[in-house]
This record gives sequence, C-alpha cells and structure tokens, in this order.
Amino acid sequence: MYFFVYMTEENKNHTTPAGYWKIVESDVLIRDENTNEVLGLQNSFTYYTRELGPNGRYKTNWTLEEYRLKDEENLKDPKVR
Repeated sequence: MYFFVYMTEENKNHTTPAGYWKIVESDVLIRDENTNEVLGLQNSFTYYTRELGPNGRYKTNWTLEEYRLKDEENLKDPKVR
C-alpha cells in the first residue's frame, strides 16, 4: 500500500494508540542516476505494538518507508517521481 501525507509539526510523531514506529535506517540519500545529485532522503521504520512481548514489546512484520525531497525546488523537476 502507498500513503502520501504532507508532513506538519502535528503529524511528525510516529506513535499510534496501539503502538509506535521505530526508526531502523535514517536519512539514506536518494541520488539522481545521471548526475549523482542528492534529490531526497529516505527513512525506514518497523512497527511495534504496545502488547507485551519479548523484552516488554512486540515487533511486527510491518515496515514503513518515508521519503522526503531535499528542497521544494525538486517538486518542479519532472525527474522526481
């Protein structure tokens, strides 16, 4: 599934009533294949429920990939998809 959300200060917290998203990889650079210019960044998360499990938490198989552009000028660039 794909979800597109415009990030604001109010929704940048990665918690839910049932659990939370824990960051696995932070700020991986996304580069243009031809120019090697940095276009954006990627973060990877894993979801943990609040139910008790090993070590008091429960890791699920759910993952989340978060992408963001380096700057707003890239929004006008047709190469960015």
